Amino acid sequence: MLGGIVGVKLREVLKIASVGLGALCLFLSSGCGGNNAANVVTVAVTPAQDILILGQSVNLTATVTGATNTNVTWSSCQYTTTTTTNGKTTTSNPTDCPSDGSFGTLSNTQATGTATYTAPDPSKFQLPDQTKYPGLQIVITATSVQDTKKTGKATIALTSGIRGILQPVTASVPTSESQQFFVTLTNDVQNKGATWLLTQNVPNTDSSGNFINYPQLPKCDPTCGTITPDANNPNVAVYTAPSTIPTAITPAQKNNTNSASNVTIVATPVADNSGFVIGTITITTGGPITFNGITPTIAPQGATLWDVYLDAPNISSASQIWLTYPNNSQPVVKDSTSGQIKILF
Repeated sequence: MLGGIVGVKLREVLKIASVGLGALCLFLSSGCGGNNAANVVTVAVTPAQDILILGQSVNLTATVTGATNTNVTWSSCQYTTTTTTNGKTTTSNPTDCPSDGSFGTLSNTQATGTATYTAPDPSKFQLPDQTKYPGLQIVITATSVQDTKKTGKATIALTSGIRGILQPVTASVPTSESQQFFVTLTNDVQNKGATWLLTQNVPNTDSSGNFINYPQLPKCDPTCGTITPDANNPNVAVYTAPSTIPTAITPAQKNNTNSASNVTIVATPVADNSGFVIGTITITTGGPITFNGITPTIAPQGATLWDVYLDAPNISSASQIWLTYPNNSQPVVKDSTSGQIKILF
């Protein structure tokens, strides 16, 4: 009899405990053995990454999931920089963009999840200096109103759109002779032109592990020759070779196996030092030019283009070639800057 009463009481206790446990599981919304998961709030901004030319805009959209309130707050325009030291890459914490618009502006921010970022105006600003702001990225962050710990962001890289074409790209220049170079810049809205550099060094890392590219390399003139920009047009410069062929790299550089007779000419847009272009100058010994013949001596009539080779030792990129056409008494003068003459070794 006692055992029966105990059995009944035990069953009642278990029943009450199971009901309580069920209520507890419902309160915690954890499923208690089921597969239902709690809602997780997430924020995503699209496009998450983008590259803009100065003056361009991008419309950003923040989407909040897992929340009943899908509104967001937008950060101000911010930026980060990235440096590499001793092989370790470090990205700075986001910093507010300058208020003058030189890093762009964020506008039309809406709690419902839209905003517009506009890159700097190219008529007022040039691309932020990559030597001062390496690896520059614009960062725009959207934060959930319901859960302020949840954010999404967009990172935007800026480019000036400036590109250069150097003419000629390669040149052989005899000692003490000169060669003209010019660079054509596209999208140089402010017409700031280019700066010129002669170097015998190659890109490398400094003692701190920072990468040094062509515009920051040390100059080698006057040992390797001189470069003189045109006073009226900074996109044109004249290179003059030294009186003797260099016998050593200036300044000396470890692991540089280039010939001392080779010089790199660097044209760098003032408005964007990442848009630099390079060419190669080979310093040769000046001497009398001999002419041994032309190949081919016959070309097909009606050909649009036809390569003609002159066997002319000691000819250089600084040399001029006079072409005489049938029924034209005045010869046409060509040199390497015309894009139609190339010196081969």
